[in-house]
Amino acid sequence: MIVDVVIYVMAWYCFIYLVDLLTDYRGLIMYCGLTRFVESSGCGCMLFFIILCFFCFSARAEVADDIPSNAHASEYGDGWDCDYGYIRTASGCDKLIVPDNAYIDASGRSWKCERGYNFNIDSCKKIVAPKNAFLDPRNFDGWECDIGFQKASNSCKKIIVPLNAYATNERYGRGWECNRGYRRIGEACRELNIPENAYLTARGNDWRCLRGYMKVGNECKVILLPENSHLDTSGNEWECNSGFDQIENKCVKGF
Repeated sequence: MIVDVVIYVMAWYCFIYLVDLLTDYRGLIMYCGLTRFVESSGCGCMLFFIILCFFCFSARAEVADDIPSNAHASEYGDGWDCDYGYIRTASGCDKLIVPDNAYIDASGRSWKCERGYNFNIDSCKKIVAPKNAFLDPRNFDGWECDIGFQKASNSCKKIIVPLNAYATNERYGRGWECNRGYRRIGEACRELNIPENAYLTARGNDWRCLRGYMKVGNECKVILLPENSHLDTSGNEWECNSGFDQIENKCVKGF
């Protein structure tokens, strides 16, 4: 509460000021004599502190009278908050209705379904996981298929992996890919025929000619560089040097 902040600040100020006086109680008695009680800044500070405390307690008592049942004074500022397990309504704090197979969450103002149950309007519905599946709260249905299976409506269908392939464990799509050195053709994996002067690409499902060779059909043929030319960035084509233009298979000096 704002009043409390004022009290704490003034109390700290008075505490620091009165420490010196309290070190010598005789000096304090003289300093706070009846004839100089009002004029004394030290005693005046004590009097002001007592008045502020009385005002604070009175304010707290007034707020307490306005707090409804099943509520408590707010930790931040004035006002009040409902107790754990109660929610604020127009009439005050009503008890939170928690359905079966649910629990009150950490906030104390709402509820969540237990594991194995899904939220369903104002209740918790039991999750029925099919064969070859497991509970998964991240999924809308509350379950997911085991590795090697994919969703098919409300069931889990086994992924058929062809020869020379492996399961990717993807939830959607084919669920498998061909081994390195093979290419998918329909629902099968065919071995790649890698020609001379070629290599298998990083993905493993195609081949590429070495630098200085060009792909011609299913072969890699050496590139014959014409005069005033060089291999391009790919290494599998050629281009004319700067200042020359390509005319058919030659590089002619530009005009």
